Amino acid sequence: MEVKIPVPWGHVAGKSFGSWSGTPLLAIHSFGQNSGSFYPLVAHLSKEVQFLAIDLPGHGLSSHLPPGIPYHRVDYVPLIKRIVDHQKWKKFSLLGHGDGAELAILFAAAFSNSVERVILIGRIQPSFQSDVERAQNLAAAIDTQLDNDEKYEEYQKNPPMFTEADAVRKELEATSGEISEENAKILIERGMEKVGEGEFSYRRDFRLTTPDTLLPSEDQSLALLEGLQGKEVLIIRTAQTSSEDKGAVEKLKRISKVFVEVEAEGGSYAHMEKPENVANLIENFLIKGQLK
Repeated sequence: MEVKIPVPWGHVAGKSFGSWSGTPLLAIHSFGQNSGSFYPLVAHLSKEVQFLAIDLPGHGLSSHLPPGIPYHRVDYVPLIKRIVDHQKWKKFSLLGHGDGAELAILFAAAFSNSVERVILIGRIQPSFQSDVERAQNLAAAIDTQLDNDEKYEEYQKNPPMFTEADAVRKELEATSGEISEENAKILIERGMEKVGEGEFSYRRDFRLTTPDTLLPSEDQSLALLEGLQGKEVLIIRTAQTSSEDKGAVEKLKRISKVFVEVEAEGGSYAHMEKPENVANLIENFLIKGQLK
């Protein structure tokens, strides 16, 4: 069922699956994609799971942020709070892929008491930058933001047009060829709009490419994992997972109530390319409390 949640700048779109009396699970996609990335996965999940996949602002069918308002990771935390408040969820679980996994960690850090379980696909720790990098890159990032704001209105009036074949090719390029053409078409369903005979334009906000100027330091990034203290955590490692995350893994092992770490086949987009395997891991974790 399509979902439209009101927010001050418009709405957040999404799609719900499963039983409304089931275990609530909020799914958060990676940047540049949309909630359609979870369609292959949810097809293999039990109806006992109350599954809500959202389009983040500027993605899919959700409203863009107003001109002049940048997209910062930390600002998605109040957005997620608006969503769960709208759903009247007191307790729920989070599923995040890629950047969405980072957002799940950030939310759990702020509202730990609301989160029961956290499932992270591909990422284990929020992105960070050093103080030196922040100082060196700040001016250029702000210049990019202001330049993109100036171009936004014209871009909305005259967006680049693509044929369906070109749209599929661009999705394949964006995912480094790690998804099938079939799954690329799933992403296009929400990510692009048909504007003419055989012509498509992107729905997502091109300003999403603006660098995030509010990333934490490495120490702050590790500290944010404290939000998972006493939680049940499932890490699904993929080709996207950093090999330099030993500090984050050791910390999660130490502070989690339940910590499970598994490898998934299917590359960085295992939840799309091998959805039956990932669904089995998630279902065993959420419903059966175990992994086979």
